[in-house]
Amino acid sequence: MKSKRKGIVSALLLAGVLLGAVFAYRQLVNRTNRDMPAGESGASSQKQTAPDMTVTDGDGKTIRLSSLRGKPVVLNFWASWCPPCQSEMPDYQSLYQQFGDKVAFVMVDMVGTRDETVNTAKAFLAQHAYTFPAYFDTIGSAANIYGVQSIPQSYYIDKSGVVRSKYEGMMQKTQMETAIRSIL
Repeated sequence: MKSKRKGIVSALLLAGVLLGAVFAYRQLVNRTNRDMPAGESGASSQKQTAPDMTVTDGDGKTIRLSSLRGKPVVLNFWASWCPPCQSEMPDYQSLYQQFGDKVAFVMVDMVGTRDETVNTAKAFLAQHAYTFPAYFDTIGSAANIYGVQSIPQSYYIDKSGVVRSKYEGMMQKTQMETAIRSIL
């Protein structure tokens, strides 16, 4: 009888722990969704200023996202090993050629993921003749600030520094263009 009671108490404790974990997870998801407006899956009416971050260019010079205020920004996190990222790149190149004089493109390579290095990213960009501005998140701080857990991930930021839309996963060119036009 005692072992049966112990089993029931253990099961109730385990159920309590699981329920607590589910509750904590939901709170975290809700906080994340409040902090960053979503893309097509439900745009938030809340205005959220894009968190500042620092990345480096191909020459090792640092750039702060906040230095681009006054101009709309396309912020994209990618890596050369990522097939969906590879699929998006020709469209981003085309849109950079079309809108690059009106919009700052900040294409951030995720250095350190799956053996990604600045050199492998540069080789990928050169091989495909991409001319959009590429930056490197060499210590993962930019990805951390934006909570990037999967790539590609894109943010469309207006000239005031407000995130207007966020997209997780690969986008179609028409989606990209619509998002860019929404921040012009």
